[in-house]
Amino acid sequence: MPRRNYLLVLGTAAIALLCYRAADPLALSFSEVANLVERQYVDPVDRQTLWSAAVRGMIGELGDPYSEYIDPEEASELEKILTQEFGGIGIQVGLEPQTKRPQVISPIVGSPAYKAGILAGDIIAKINGQPTRDMNYAESTARIRGNPGETVQLTIERPGNPTPIDFPPIRREIINVDSVLGDTRNADDHWNFLFLNQPKIGYVRITNFGEHTVDELRRALAELQSQGMQGLVLDLRDNPGGLLRPAATGVCGLFLPNGKPIVSTRGRNGQSQEKYVAGGGEKFLDFPLVVLINRYSASASEIVAACLQDNHRATIIGERSYGKGTVQNIISLEGQQGLLKLTTAEYRRPNEHNINRRINAKDTDEWGVTPSEGGAVNMSKDEQQNWAKWRRERDTLRPHQGKPSAESFTNDFKDWSEHDPPLRRAIENLRSQVNVPSDTGGKSQGVDSTQNLDGGK
Repeated sequence: MPRRNYLLVLGTAAIALLCYRAADPLALSFSEVANLVERQYVDPVDRQTLWSAAVRGMIGELGDPYSEYIDPEEASELEKILTQEFGGIGIQVGLEPQTKRPQVISPIVGSPAYKAGILAGDIIAKINGQPTRDMNYAESTARIRGNPGETVQLTIERPGNPTPIDFPPIRREIINVDSVLGDTRNADDHWNFLFLNQPKIGYVRITNFGEHTVDELRRALAELQSQGMQGLVLDLRDNPGGLLRPAATGVCGLFLPNGKPIVSTRGRNGQSQEKYVAGGGEKFLDFPLVVLINRYSASASEIVAACLQDNHRATIIGERSYGKGTVQNIISLEGQQGLLKLTTAEYRRPNEHNINRRINAKDTDEWGVTPSEGGAVNMSKDEQQNWAKWRRERDTLRPHQGKPSAESFTNDFKDWSEHDPPLRRAIENLRSQVNVPSDTGGKSQGVDSTQNLDGGK
């Protein structure tokens, strides 16, 4: 190479290096530090480990429990969760507002954690003997996750229990999860969605919002319509959320006319980013609707409840929701280095009110979803735990013992009326909307009941 050309190339490289330093001096500094540690630290270190730790530390400085770095192995687990098939123990975890320790928003119905007796609201004090008070959100959830067949041991603190509870090791499994459930099962173990037969009132629970939720719900609603449904209870209690699209927006779209607003997002400095409206397709518009929420209804479930409330499509009954209203973008990092889950915006209801509860928010601030006028049914911690235990007991599959008798249906009617005051209020609301007097005996699962809906606690 001629000397002049060599000097030209060398000068161009020097200028490029100076420009790079000027544009992003920290990037080169990080590389220099990593090189020094890798070459000179007393023990051998892995460069990938250094890089992952640096990214986690950077995200930790944001003070946002929902932003996290997800390594390649964890990324595959996240994908399985969103597709409703994954390995784990089956709990959705948030942060307890006061202590910032991991708290169970909801166990997934039928999962190992559910069968073990983990309840919504349980605070996870230790994971495999390690206290969680020194862990951030990402580390605690990573320690709970793992390979199918392996076990994890949890120590939980439960409101009302004087001492922590050490659970036996819980075996992780591949979990195939139905997200749309009824109240009881038919003789073939499929969910029965017709709750009352006089009037005909349907009952549908959505436990989380996944890729199959809209199709599952559409099939349940079509079945109920074929049975002459006159009103519907949509139960979103203990629902921790899931996919905005297609799940939450799709569920709203089933109950709203085309073009009705569902949710919008606000990014940095409050700038509007995206707006979602109801699209076309099959609609279910010709019956009254009640939505049940509680303090553990979060994220996508809050979007659905707020959307149906603001569009005057549903009455909201229960407790104020959790207040998890942030948008996390899942960003693939170059070189298959994993994923970055980064909070980029907050959700706004159709009425433009805020959903997200920030870390230092007060009860008097605007966040979450509040029940409709006259719809507040607050439960104490003991009542919440008793309801969760009762609900889990009802969901447990048992050997069939022949066709239920009329007496068993009457006792069942008394059972839910006593243990589930929010559901009782929802049924009363729907009965009034379809012009059935509240003192008229109903039918539970097709059998006459002599119990008044005002009975129970």
